[in-house]
Amino acid sequence: MSVTGVLLVWKKEFLWLSVPGAKAKVERQWVPVAMDRIQAHYAPGEVRSVRLYSLGLAIHKVYLTERRYAWFDQQGHFVQQWHSNERFEDWLLDLHHRFLLGNTVGLNIAGVSGILVFLLCILGGIIWWPRRRSYRLGIRPKSTRREAWLISHGNLGVSFALPIMLLAFTGVLLVYPSESRSVLVSPWVPAATPTTIHSDQEFADWRQRITFVHQQFPGAEVRWISPASERFPAHSIGFQQSDSLNPTGISSLRFAIAEDETAITKSDAQSWTALERLFRFSYPLHTGELGLWYRLLLTVTGLALAGLMLLSMVSYARSSQRWR
Repeated sequence: MSVTGVLLVWKKEFLWLSVPGAKAKVERQWVPVAMDRIQAHYAPGEVRSVRLYSLGLAIHKVYLTERRYAWFDQQGHFVQQWHSNERFEDWLLDLHHRFLLGNTVGLNIAGVSGILVFLLCILGGIIWWPRRRSYRLGIRPKSTRREAWLISHGNLGVSFALPIMLLAFTGVLLVYPSESRSVLVSPWVPAATPTTIHSDQEFADWRQRITFVHQQFPGAEVRWISPASERFPAHSIGFQQSDSLNPTGISSLRFAIAEDETAITKSDAQSWTALERLFRFSYPLHTGELGLWYRLLLTVTGLALAGLMLLSMVSYARSSQRWR
């Protein structure tokens, strides 16, 4: 999990090399045109949602029915389509998140592993505390003796305990979102209630809808768009507000168009409680969508976790060999 997580942190750089146009200059005025072209490329109802400028790249990731995905450039021209884990980065994410074993077995393995890592960090700190004077010896083993490996294991674990616990905790929240919410959020604050306004404007195309978003929330960046379908009969737009650190688009507007009016349901993340916003912040904290410095921190932490496991395995193997 730690090794695949480190690789996923640098997914954007991999897509620069593997997807044409991914590193082009971003021109956001093309979004309405791109959406019209993307929808025209497929039959009605095939497009589930579009992640605009996915990962900050100059391309859009289209989520289709039947576990299909596609890349389109920012003008809305088709680039590539694939199914399930046919692309390397999707296969790597499935390996990291589900061990390629599906949402029942694999997802629970990942979730329980995150819980155990969190608890092991606490237990390791308790065990290390009486030996804290050994910290001056550093994290590099001074010899091949098992005691030296144990000292390095403890020092390395204490050095990276907090970021490892943060990654494990946020990972568990992503694996068990509803269960985590019922324990951490729901008992303390009521669920946020979206507000609905009615307008006689038609909002017949994406340009009008996106313009309305910017009128209601100046400085907002549209992050995703979901066209209406039989299952969800409303056009939805998710966006990041100017003073928000969450780049996933947790604020949204839904346009339910009737014959003589449009019902617009507004979900404003800035009106949520601090606890709710902190809970939603777990995604960018875990995936590294907070800038280059944070991705570097996650990379070092992931490598430290892998080294920590290696040190523990070696010391355990030597202990077993001596016992035999």
